Amino acid sequence: MKKAFIACMMGFIMTEAVLGEAISDKTGLGQTNNIISMKTKTIEGCEMIPLREVAEKLGFELEWNGKDHTITLDDGKMNTTLTLGLDLYYASSSVAIGTTAPERFGVGPTMINGQTYVPAEMFRALLGNAENAVSIAEGTATFIKKTAEEVGAQQITNPYTEHNSLKELADAVGFQFSIPEKLPEGYELSKLFDISNDTVDIRWKKGDAEISYRAAQGTEDISGDYTVYDSVVVDTISGSNVTLKGNNDKVYVATWQKGQMTYSITATEGLLKQEIQNLINVA
Repeated sequence: MKKAFIACMMGFIMTEAVLGEAISDKTGLGQTNNIISMKTKTIEGCEMIPLREVAEKLGFELEWNGKDHTITLDDGKMNTTLTLGLDLYYASSSVAIGTTAPERFGVGPTMINGQTYVPAEMFRALLGNAENAVSIAEGTATFIKKTAEEVGAQQITNPYTEHNSLKELADAVGFQFSIPEKLPEGYELSKLFDISNDTVDIRWKKGDAEISYRAAQGTEDISGDYTVYDSVVVDTISGSNVTLKGNNDKVYVATWQKGQMTYSITATEGLLKQEIQNLINVA
């Protein structure tokens, strides 16, 4: 718990100027009563989430101490202090004497594109150490704001269903789709998912780097990535107006619509614009 609280504080410090990743019901990420879900990033094998976005939605107030480079989180019941880069987390009671034993998750609070990320598991102690307080599946961390008794019989449903073939995936979503074939060098097909039976999610990996291609009927942004990037431009690619988001010379998110379909490509390590164009031209 101590570990969880420290991570929360560090995340707030680094996310002071930039909003955390937004929540999209279309991607299975969102908030329903006491249940909150957030897309994760894998850093050195640890599933990380944007600190400020999650902490605030869980009811914590955050305070940044520039002198000590620490962040304090407190929801009136539990509190903690996090230090940027320090892999040490704990939680203390705000109403009684007591502190959890320090914990380490392998990664300290980490800054990425102006946002501070912390291990999702650090919140478990802050949320009462209930077995289902924190769960992680298919790149999504889900948090229950109250204990299992308070939440009652409410269950967390994993919106991702894995498939063994493109045909099986198409049957599940009920529509036909094309997929990119000209992948950047080294990427290999990794997973085939449907999200809530209405969105295609196909992934390729190269080491820890991952590309996700999504398709669905409609016009919504289905990328699931609402990070604030330095560059946001709209370019015409293969006859479609494509919104490209990224930093420096890398594109991390591309979204567009074509006919009755909406598409997105996200890349955890970013791609060159030409690589994005190659993917979209085929799709």
